[in-house]
Amino acid sequence: MDNELWRKLAEARSKIAERAGEAEELLVLLEGVQRVAFEAERAIKDAAKNRPVFEILRLGQLIDLLPEGGTGHVVLDFPAVLTSSVDSYRGYYSDLALGYEFERAALGGARIEPPKAGELRKDLAHAVGGTFGGWKGGDFTMTRDTRVWVDNPGDCHSIAIVGADCDGPEHNVYVHTWRM
Repeated sequence: MDNELWRKLAEARSKIAERAGEAEELLVLLEGVQRVAFEAERAIKDAAKNRPVFEILRLGQLIDLLPEGGTGHVVLDFPAVLTSSVDSYRGYYSDLALGYEFERAALGGARIEPPKAGELRKDLAHAVGGTFGGWKGGDFTMTRDTRVWVDNPGDCHSIAIVGADCDGPEHNVYVHTWRM
């Protein structure tokens, strides 16, 4: 073989070695990216395992949790006060939404009285079998199996009622919510 051919062969080997080095660097980089992606996926799965899973309370369940003739107030677990507004929920028209107002007393305004448990129980009992208009049309009849949310008419903030605690008819009822 002549020198020119040997030179071209050496050049080709050198380029192959360079490219192999680049390929090796790319493989190392790819492995690093895959490792990070794997760890992120595992962290997401672990977080999902540890995330509390809540069932949205049904209308009948909430009615049963509120004491009949209860004189205690119904208190939310966030700084707002339930109102007596009951309407179709904007997120799912077949679900029910209980309206609320933010606590004005903290802002120097008049204190809003939350509803009494017995009064809210009556309002909710009247909603069973009631028909409510959906926000984009349609009529929806509420049953004891209807899910209940906390939201104002026309709003959709995904605040579900997931539980309630009460120590007796004269005590406050504490409503537990979860942002879905």
